[in-house]
Amino acid sequence: MRKRRIGTLVSSSYCIVHAILFTPSGTFLFLDGYVPPVVLSHRSKGIWFLLSSNDVTESTPKEQTHLINEDHATDHRHSKMDATSRFHMDMRRMLKSRRNSTSEDGNISTSLHEFSPMERRIRPTILTEDIDGAIRVTSMLRHMVNIDAATEESFQIVFQALVGRGRLRWKNRDSVVVCAADEVMLLMDEIWERQNGKVSTKTCDLALQVYAACCTPRGDRRYAQKAQKLLNSMEENGIIPSTQSYSYVINA
Repeated sequence: MRKRRIGTLVSSSYCIVHAILFTPSGTFLFLDGYVPPVVLSHRSKGIWFLLSSNDVTESTPKEQTHLINEDHATDHRHSKMDATSRFHMDMRRMLKSRRNSTSEDGNISTSLHEFSPMERRIRPTILTEDIDGAIRVTSMLRHMVNIDAATEESFQIVFQALVGRGRLRWKNRDSVVVCAADEVMLLMDEIWERQNGKVSTKTCDLALQVYAACCTPRGDRRYAQKAQKLLNSMEENGIIPSTQSYSYVINA
């Protein structure tokens, strides 16, 4: 690992800091050491980083240099996976913190005492707030995709959150009323393209479960058609369907 000396020590009182900085292009820079409790600036690859003393914890004065580690390609891949794991932890932690607004099984639709996720006879409620965190984790996934840190597991976390919404609907950023299946259709196409059709049965089953939940006998049948198309694609690409896979398609 290559280490570079940066910055200037301008104070006799130091603070210990452990942090990860990354550039918009996805280059991860690791910060680990003692720095003065003042704003420190450093330029790397044309990008300036600012570190405030408010973000660190004071330690005893110590004459150490401030080191920043810039990894090689192999270390960078490892660092990216580490960052991905941190994102996943934050996503799961956030979803868990929202569960106090839902039922014991974590399903927001059943917590409203209106219908079960597979109930077809009652018109679904339109949500006005992201009380279960599904929209939040979707935004986090989008950020991970933008910095090339998303994995199939990232998509699975979002799919699982959307499964919990059942047939509930909400307005997206364009004020269009959508349901979980609308979101999953776009995300499923994206992960399928990203991985060239090498998607796990678990991911496919989560998508099929959402399609089945959002289908209605009198409504638009595109979700049922999408479920059948996904099942066909699984078989064509060597993805072995589970018993649940067929069950979801039948229910759709």
